[in-house]
Amino acid sequence: MRLLLIFTLLMTTLTLSAQQSELYLFDFVKDGAQWHLDNPRLLSDFNAGGYTNQPEFIDPYRMLVSVGPMESPAETDLYEINLRKETCLRITRTVDREYSPVLTAQGMVQCVLVEVENDDAQIIWEYPFDRSHGGRPVLPGAKDVGYFIDLGSSTAVFEVGSPNKLFLYDRETGNKKFVSNQIGRTLKRTSDGKLAYVHKFSDAYWYLKIYDPITSRSTIVKKTLPNCEYFELLKDDSFLMSWKSKLYHLDPQSKNEWEEVADFGPFGLDQISRMRYNGINQLAVITSKQ
Repeated sequence: MRLLLIFTLLMTTLTLSAQQSELYLFDFVKDGAQWHLDNPRLLSDFNAGGYTNQPEFIDPYRMLVSVGPMESPAETDLYEINLRKETCLRITRTVDREYSPVLTAQGMVQCVLVEVENDDAQIIWEYPFDRSHGGRPVLPGAKDVGYFIDLGSSTAVFEVGSPNKLFLYDRETGNKKFVSNQIGRTLKRTSDGKLAYVHKFSDAYWYLKIYDPITSRSTIVKKTLPNCEYFELLKDDSFLMSWKSKLYHLDPQSKNEWEEVADFGPFGLDQISRMRYNGINQLAVITSKQ
């Protein structure tokens, strides 16, 4: 059985510092037609110089992240950051590596797990959030998993390869259906259970698409910003995407045009990649520069 989850509790003050880091939190609210980006906080100063990435809100004030220390950033474990308590709880301490954590409706933490003792096989694994046991594999037939998302009766899986491919796995039978190749690293579920993703059609044309698992058809929403594969899907099924230091919003039900809504530049940040919105008033972002 896998090593049991560890309870180690790390205390940290969530403040902006001059250290190179990756995970920031902003107040992000909309007043009428205007978005406001304010009050940056560095959340990953507990892991200065290390890998702190792939944030996922599990409620408006708590998020899961994948963390690797500066001396060995690839040796990742999962942590929970509590924004109200300003604490960081270590969830796992294993010989394997965990990425892309999410919390299921059943209270399980699912992630991409890299099995070090199995030739670095990449599978979907789930841990009980109450740490009662070491967890179990999910969709045993899914291999080379880079990213995944639950669509209800099926799971969409980004399979790493040349090219990267998108498959839909039936959760009961394990059967898989090919959807697309050359896809981006972001998979999101829309409010009506469809899949939003990026299709890298060519070097010059990357498209934001919506896949309907019932009809097995994909439709183009909009061309992405230049070479952008990371996006956030809001509750109204509109999109956020960052290019360089600028943040853009796309509402397919309105103008269906990318509109600049904020700028991270005045805060000293550039090259924003992953973003997660808590659904109310805060935006977590990953940056490669400060």
